[in-house]
Amino acid sequence: MRTAFLSVLVAFAAPVAAQNDSITWTDGSVTKGVTVTGFTIRQASYKTRGSTEQKSSDMVLKMDISKVKDKYRRAFTAGRDDRVAQFLMIAESLKEQPFLSQFGYMEAAQMLLDNEQYGDAFGVLEEMTTACPDSGFVPILYRAKCEYYLGRQQKSDLAKVAGAFAAAAQTQAYPQGYVIEAEYYRALARALNGELTPDALRKEMQGILRRADPNFPVIAGRARLSIADNLRIEGKIAEAKNEYQDLIDDDKTAPTLLPAAWLGLGHTFAAEGTPNTRELYRSALLAYLRVYLDDASSDALKAESLYFGAQAAQNWGGEGAARHRSILRGRLLNHYPDSSWAKK
Repeated sequence: MRTAFLSVLVAFAAPVAAQNDSITWTDGSVTKGVTVTGFTIRQASYKTRGSTEQKSSDMVLKMDISKVKDKYRRAFTAGRDDRVAQFLMIAESLKEQPFLSQFGYMEAAQMLLDNEQYGDAFGVLEEMTTACPDSGFVPILYRAKCEYYLGRQQKSDLAKVAGAFAAAAQTQAYPQGYVIEAEYYRALARALNGELTPDALRKEMQGILRRADPNFPVIAGRARLSIADNLRIEGKIAEAKNEYQDLIDDDKTAPTLLPAAWLGLGHTFAAEGTPNTRELYRSALLAYLRVYLDDASSDALKAESLYFGAQAAQNWGGEGAARHRSILRGRLLNHYPDSSWAKK
């Protein structure tokens, strides 16, 4: 399962003829029938039949590149236990071709992140920044570390990495999307450290949203999600519910953000539930189930949704509620035994 903080992916399939690469952009459009020739911090380059074109790298969502698939065929088809090593071995053999080499490091790091081997993943990404210092994947090292420290509420580490991200974005002329993203993490770091009130954080996020929308929908969606979470934590449940619902209903919302929006919506239903309005707990249960069943959900979100889903089932108390609670609790303990939610 792919995690949310890696937005540039390489699709794998059978080798195809030249000039049959494709690039999916952050606005949802797709450029097909090209040959991708470069991907650096600042731009993606590709050849059409008549010319060579460039676009800002922060506008890239996904790439399907035949030459990468061909070079890494052995790694893509390797057994699961051997796949990371194969990607790294091929990446190192291609160091004289940094455009191709960077993809091996990125795939290896992604698999390690998916397996929650964060230290090893960060090590691979750092190795990539040394071997391919101008790689278009360099900003992902900052993003991955920020998400890791944010999820663990590690204030000083988050502040340090977010600050380094912002400094690099400014001093090394990163594209605008990365500048905005760095500001997003800096705002969250300041809030976590008590430097921003809930209202001040919402204002920061509203400013980020205005700058990100519509060219950078993933960043814009994260800002909207942060606003909704902030309202909910502050007890402004009705306002938070509207924000979550708007995110879910917006067809521009990135699929990777939908599980978190459904989780937040479930929390608002649960917060409004009372012994006299038990159907709200059923609505919460259904929202939590959406999170658990979504392939885009991280393991952390799945574990949280199972924990609160079991609670919602118990509070609902309708037909089949006890069975639902037992099943959800059992899956939490069996599938995510090491999660903090299984230990509650």
